[in-house]
Amino acid sequence: MHSFFRINPKLRGETTPLDERVRSALVATLFGSPASLIIGAVCGMLTAIYIAVNSGSIAIAKAATVLSIVAIMRVWTTLIFSRQIRNGWGAKFTHWERLYEIGAWTYSFTLGVLCGTTILYTQDASLHTLAAANAIGYAGGISSRNAGRPMIAIGQFLLVTIPLTVSLMMIGSVTYMILAVTVTMFIIAMIGITQQTYEVVRRSFSMAQEKSDLADRMEIIALTDDLTGFTNRYGLNAHIESVFSQRGDRPVALLWMDIDRFKEVNDSLGHPVGDQLLIRISDKIRAVLGDKGAAARFGGDEFIVICPDMGIEEAEILSNRLLEVVRMPTHIDGHVINVSGSIGIAVAPYHGVEPDIVMRNADIALYGSKAAGRDQSSLFDASMNRALIRRKELEVELRAAIETDQLELHYQPIVEVATRKIVAFEALIRWDHPTRGPLRPSEFIAIAEETGLIITLGNWVVGEACRAASAWPEDISVAVNISPVQMQAAGASLGVMTALRASSLAAHRLELEITETALLESNVQVRDFVAAIDAVGIKMALDDFGTGYSSLSYLHQYNFSKIKVDSSFVSGALAGKKSDAIIKAVAELAATLDMNIVAEGIETEEQAASVLGVGCGQGQGYLYGAAMPAEQVLALLTAQGRLDQAA
Repeated sequence: MHSFFRINPKLRGETTPLDERVRSALVATLFGSPASLIIGAVCGMLTAIYIAVNSGSIAIAKAATVLSIVAIMRVWTTLIFSRQIRNGWGAKFTHWERLYEIGAWTYSFTLGVLCGTTILYTQDASLHTLAAANAIGYAGGISSRNAGRPMIAIGQFLLVTIPLTVSLMMIGSVTYMILAVTVTMFIIAMIGITQQTYEVVRRSFSMAQEKSDLADRMEIIALTDDLTGFTNRYGLNAHIESVFSQRGDRPVALLWMDIDRFKEVNDSLGHPVGDQLLIRISDKIRAVLGDKGAAARFGGDEFIVICPDMGIEEAEILSNRLLEVVRMPTHIDGHVINVSGSIGIAVAPYHGVEPDIVMRNADIALYGSKAAGRDQSSLFDASMNRALIRRKELEVELRAAIETDQLELHYQPIVEVATRKIVAFEALIRWDHPTRGPLRPSEFIAIAEETGLIITLGNWVVGEACRAASAWPEDISVAVNISPVQMQAAGASLGVMTALRASSLAAHRLELEITETALLESNVQVRDFVAAIDAVGIKMALDDFGTGYSSLSYLHQYNFSKIKVDSSFVSGALAGKKSDAIIKAVAELAATLDMNIVAEGIETEEQAASVLGVGCGQGQGYLYGAAMPAEQVLALLTAQGRLDQAA
């Protein structure tokens, strides 16, 4: 870098080193008024030529020639600089400042020499006056014009006025001596004015730059997620628009990821731990992504990754790697947290060419991953859109069905296998859709769980089942399936207690069937729910035993009164000698723990005899009756003489 820029800032009239952008702006002021520079150059050239012609001096003529050449070059460089700035060219301001400095000092020195030579080697007082006036006027003009770079302006003062002052003193007349002193005082005054003007200009530019920097920082803050450091959803929109505007014919992959069961982490371990988990996951995403693209936190536990120049195959490889690192255990504050992710993939132009369409399709693909069981990625397919539309329609219709009492409960008997005496009924929900016809519970229960409708629906089921059971004999219970999502809802036990109070049903006659899945996801809410219902005497049955982990720790940890063996061991593909041995072992365990055991799916007398032979005391299945409406239950009990006994 030129030595000029290594001068101490204080020697340049600067109290602190300049920001490069401020200095560049100040350099630009040197070229900011081409008209004034052109006028000064033309006036200097005319004066020099006039003096050279009238003096007849070869030395003055040479000085006038050099001055004219330098003046023309300065005008040319100023015009070139101005044109480059207008065209948006990123000028190297250091080089332009150096060029301006050389031209300004050369012109000033030449003008000073011309002026001094004219005074010393000519006798024409008018030429002396013209030369001195031109030098002093030039020095005064540059004090404001070049105040943005005071060292240049001060250098010009000295180079143009020192030869003038020396020549005046060498003449020695009183008039010239007074003029020399006056010029000297003028130099001192103009240096002070230049420094003051520079300080005002510098502060103005610095304040403007600080405001600009503050605006830039505020914009960055507004577009950045303060927890993860990723772009937030507002910044994402701008980034996606930018990426797609530059896409051309190249592909762009968009991956939409959701952290599975993140809410459970927040609910069980607290939001600070949840925030730390998001930070750790963000770090994992950042490490996997590298320079392949950019990530954004779309909100909550959702992340969006956008990768220019990435096709379908690469996007699937990237998604699998992201799922792999998210699946890895995370240690936070003594807790080992295991979560997974679900990812939806859409790639332009195969799944849309507009950013909003590609985002929508990635969201639909994400929905498909979650519906398929989570912890996986799905590439968008048009059929997903149709499935999503159907699910959305069912969601709306399910809300309406709950409000308009379209749903009803059917009850399937549970009997003592040896005597076929009914000991309980299991409440099963049914929906006879007005246009779609009867719908299987599997078609709408999952929707209810995903949307949170399961809480309202579950409370309705418990309330309706308790109301129906209150009309049955005292020795017949009602069993109700409880969704894991319902168990995890805040105050879940309150809905059950309310149903008991409203129906006046004894607590021991209500039996809640809980799956191993609900216990596998055990958290504070689940444990609180189980503790609350156990405290009032509501019974619990472990449902679908044998299809999950079949962990004996559940039987030890919770106060179950009944184990229900899944139908696959009785009438399904698993039925046989091995399944009989398993049922027998479970029956012996249940007897030791003072629990009843129920075999589900009994359809034939042979199956009934088989489960009875291995120690299974209760059974449920089509052999004893299909699920029936509440009024048929009353008719059945009346036919068996059970309802009269209750009366």
